[in-house]
Parts: sequence; C-alpha cells; structure tokens
Amino acid sequence: MGTFRRLAPVVSIVVLLLLLIGPMPASAETEQTASGSGCSTWYVVKPGDTLNKIAAKYGTTASYLASLNGLANPNFIRSGWTLCVKAGPPPPPPPACGYWYTVKPGDTLNKIGQWTGWSAWQLASANGIANPDKIFSGQKLWIPCH
Repeated sequence: MGTFRRLAPVVSIVVLLLLLIGPMPASAETEQTASGSGCSTWYVVKPGDTLNKIAAKYGTTASYLASLNGLANPNFIRSGWTLCVKAGPPPPPPPACGYWYTVKPGDTLNKIGQWTGWSAWQLASANGIANPDKIFSGQKLWIPCH
C-alpha cells in the first residue's frame, strides 16, 4: 500500500503528459502521407494556425489536410508540427552547386532574381513553382550556381 501511494502521483503525471501530447502527425521524415501517397509540399505549423487557415493558404480544405496527415481531430494541431499540404512525389533533389534562401516578407521572385542573377521563371523552374507570383514568407528556395 505504501509503494502505491508513492507511485500514484508519478503515474498520474505521466498519464497527464501523454494525454496532453496526443498523437503526432506525419513529419517531413516520413516518406508517405497517411493516405499512402508521397508529399510534395510541407508546412510547419506556427502559433495561431488552424487547419482551416492553412487549407485556405494552399487552396484546399481542412478535411483534406486532416485526411492527408492522418489527423483524428482536425481541430487539434500544434505549433511546430510538420504537415503535408500537397500530396505527390517530392521534388527532385537540388543540384550539388547552389544554396538555400528563405523568403522574407516583401520578397518576390523578381527581386530575388535581380539579387542572384536569375529570372523569376528560372527560379520558379528550379524550385518547382507553377506560379512565380505565389511565394510566401518562410518558404525555402534553391538558388542554383551560375
């Protein structure tokens, strides 16, 4: 009886922590999404994000994202989680020569192209971007060598 009294608070804390953590969604390290397909576009959840906000940003629905990522509760996502937002094969690895650039607020492919000596269309092509007018802050772009 004495051992149980000493362990009960510890067991309660462990159970509480497990309940708070909840299930983890697919991460960038997984090769396939919950639906069995690969992922071509990933998104890291930021504070204040909801699945609806993320879905609107990528032109899809929250239910699609929940299904794609195997989320049992689409109303529960955590900052820091990496979610697949577009199914499909991942883009090919970049060439050996070049560097990664993180898009900042106000950046456009035209501006980045002027700094790097590439056209907006060349940068879009190198990064698998269909619409060169659609880049977002925090996005990683591959800038190839000349």
